[in-house]
Amino acid sequence: MNLTGSLIVGVLSAFIMMLMSKKAQRRRIEEDKLGNSTFRLPLYFLYSGIVMLVMTLIFAVLIPIKNNEDIFYSILLFGLFGIGGLYILLFYSSYLVNINDKEISFISTFKKELRIKWEKIDSIVNKPNQGKLIVLAKNKRLVIHHQVVGFQQILDIIEKKKGITKQELNIK
Repeated sequence: MNLTGSLIVGVLSAFIMMLMSKKAQRRRIEEDKLGNSTFRLPLYFLYSGIVMLVMTLIFAVLIPIKNNEDIFYSILLFGLFGIGGLYILLFYSSYLVNINDKEISFISTFKKELRIKWEKIDSIVNKPNQGKLIVLAKNKRLVIHHQVVGFQQILDIIEKKKGITKQELNIK
């Protein structure tokens, strides 16, 4: 495959991922019997992590190591795909945003749970270049990624609870 073909595949892949992300953001999450809504990252994070780990295994089997340059490239590929795939799988499996009438909570990659009551929220800041919404309270910072399934629903809940609109957050 030449450079043009690689470029076309890369652009198409990015475009497809963006479309999938936009579709996931618009999906609605159902409340459970206690009135809690749990928001997760879309499944393509899981699939991307698995594909990267499979590619690492394929590279490990197919690349013959004959000299120091081959070792360098093997380590580079393992680092990019293996560690990246593990990180994406870990990120997908542990990232949760829970919202109910009283509070918003977040569980991070390392299972640290952070809870903020709605009335304690000082401000909410959108960082579009970083793809995240930051909820700030005294000594607390909660991050909601734009890719989360039901992101538009989260924005509706924020508007209902805090009176902060999508326009004020500069989100279309």
